Amino acid sequence: MDTFYTDIDDLSEKEKLILEAACKIFSAKGFSAATTNEIAKEAGVAEGTIFRYFKTKKDILRGLFIQIANIIVDKMVLPSLEKILTDTSRKNTREIIREIIADRIKAVDVYFPMMKVVISEILFHEDIRALFVDKIVNRLIPVFDEFYLRKVAEGELRPVKTNSAMRAFVGNIMIFIIQKNVFADKLPIDDLDEEIESLIDVLLFGISNHTKY
Repeated sequence: MDTFYTDIDDLSEKEKLILEAACKIFSAKGFSAATTNEIAKEAGVAEGTIFRYFKTKKDILRGLFIQIANIIVDKMVLPSLEKILTDTSRKNTREIIREIIADRIKAVDVYFPMMKVVISEILFHEDIRALFVDKIVNRLIPVFDEFYLRKVAEGELRPVKTNSAMRAFVGNIMIFIIQKNVFADKLPIDDLDEEIESLIDVLLFGISNHTKY
């Protein structure tokens, strides 16, 4: 089985297989409908083996999220985003946003099955939401705030509340990526580069004709 977890040293091979299988089953059926028996069959292990590593099905979901946070976020996603946002000495805001969107698309294309599972279950599990805020949101906020305030000071962006700017920034990029990965058949993107440039225009300038107001 081609596993997402081949670079994790602190997991046994069976734990990796179980999490990989759980990701596949949860993604196809949803957390509530999936069974540990199905996960065991997909992983090629006995059902009892699962409970040697995870006491409950909820613990499998929690383990899946922790690996997303520790591996995808800590090692691959947020570090690259932090680098883009902090290493801006010779880049204007448009170039930075373009690089961020390209980087997010690349990450989501690789890890979409895992992200789909966790994002869909965050709505229903308070402890998973708390982990998401602690490991991802709280780390991202100060990086974005520093970037935004620096660009305001440089005169490239106008001053608004940083949380409002972050919602607009993150929300629009997330919707764009969801369209690309979930609704490609219903809302196709014919020219990806052109759509990215249009998204950047909306992020930077909005949709209003300021001469009319």
